[in-house]
Amino acid sequence: METIKNTKWITKEIKNSSRISRVSYLPSLRILRVTFVKSNGKPYNYKNVPKEVFEQLVNAPSVGKAFSELIYGKYIYYQE
Repeated sequence: METIKNTKWITKEIKNSSRISRVSYLPSLRILRVTFVKSNGKPYNYKNVPKEVFEQLVNAPSVGKAFSELIYGKYIYYQE
Protein backbone atom coordinates (compact mmCIF):
# COMPACT_ATOMS: atom_id res chain seq x y z
CA MET A 1 0.00 0.00 0.00
CA GLU A 2 1.25 3.47 -0.88
CA THR A 3 0.92 6.37 1.54
CA ILE A 4 0.33 9.72 -0.13
CA LYS A 5 0.62 12.80 2.05
CA ASN A 6 1.23 16.51 1.59
CA THR A 7 -0.01 16.48 -1.97
CA LYS A 8 -2.49 18.57 -3.93
CA TRP A 9 -5.58 16.57 -4.74
CA ILE A 10 -8.44 17.83 -6.90
CA THR A 11 -11.56 16.67 -5.06
CA LYS A 12 -15.21 16.61 -5.98
CA GLU A 13 -18.01 15.54 -3.67
CA ILE A 14 -20.60 13.55 -5.60
CA LYS A 15 -24.11 14.48 -4.47
CA ASN A 16 -26.34 12.66 -6.95
CA SER A 17 -24.90 9.13 -6.88
CA SER A 18 -26.06 6.18 -4.83
CA ARG A 19 -22.75 4.44 -5.53
CA ILE A 20 -19.93 7.02 -5.24
CA SER A 21 -19.58 9.74 -2.60
CA ARG A 22 -16.26 11.39 -3.53
CA VAL A 23 -13.75 11.43 -6.37
CA SER A 24 -10.25 12.90 -6.08
CA TYR A 25 -7.37 13.16 -8.50
CA LEU A 26 -3.65 13.66 -7.95
CA PRO A 27 -2.25 15.00 -11.24
CA SER A 28 1.42 14.64 -10.31
CA LEU A 29 1.08 10.86 -9.83
CA ARG A 30 -2.02 10.26 -12.02
CA ILE A 31 -3.91 8.63 -9.18
CA LEU A 32 -7.69 8.60 -9.13
CA ARG A 33 -9.17 8.10 -5.65
CA VAL A 34 -12.77 6.92 -5.45
CA THR A 35 -14.77 6.69 -2.22
CA PHE A 36 -17.79 4.47 -2.54
CA VAL A 37 -20.94 4.97 -0.47
CA LYS A 38 -20.71 1.43 0.90
CA SER A 39 -16.93 1.29 1.49
CA ASN A 40 -16.96 2.59 5.08
CA GLY A 41 -15.03 5.66 3.92
CA LYS A 42 -12.01 3.68 2.72
CA PRO A 43 -11.10 4.93 -0.75
CA TYR A 44 -9.82 2.95 -3.68
CA ASN A 45 -6.84 4.39 -5.56
CA TYR A 46 -6.53 3.73 -9.29
CA LYS A 47 -3.08 4.11 -10.87
CA ASN A 48 -2.04 5.80 -14.11
CA VAL A 49 -5.40 7.41 -14.83
CA PRO A 50 -5.19 10.33 -17.30
CA LYS A 51 -6.62 13.64 -16.11
CA GLU A 52 -9.05 13.59 -19.03
CA VAL A 53 -10.61 10.40 -17.65
CA PHE A 54 -11.02 12.04 -14.22
CA GLU A 55 -12.73 15.02 -15.88
CA GLN A 56 -15.05 12.78 -17.90
CA LEU A 57 -15.94 10.88 -14.73
CA VAL A 58 -16.82 13.86 -12.54
CA ASN A 59 -18.70 15.63 -15.33
CA ALA A 60 -20.77 12.63 -16.38
CA PRO A 61 -24.56 12.72 -15.89
CA SER A 62 -24.25 9.40 -14.03
CA VAL A 63 -20.95 9.07 -12.15
CA GLY A 64 -21.66 5.44 -11.24
CA LYS A 65 -22.29 4.47 -14.86
CA ALA A 66 -19.26 6.44 -16.03
CA PHE A 67 -17.12 4.70 -13.42
CA SER A 68 -18.20 1.32 -14.81
CA GLU A 69 -17.43 2.38 -18.37
CA LEU A 70 -14.24 4.41 -17.85
CA ILE A 71 -12.47 2.92 -14.81
CA TYR A 72 -13.70 -0.47 -13.63
CA GLY A 73 -11.44 -3.28 -14.85
CA LYS A 74 -9.15 -0.91 -16.76
CA TYR A 75 -6.76 0.37 -14.09
CA ILE A 76 -4.74 -1.26 -11.33
CA TYR A 77 -6.08 -0.28 -7.91
CA TYR A 78 -5.42 -0.66 -4.21
CA GLN A 79 -7.51 0.14 -1.18
CA GLU A 80 -6.22 2.21 1.72
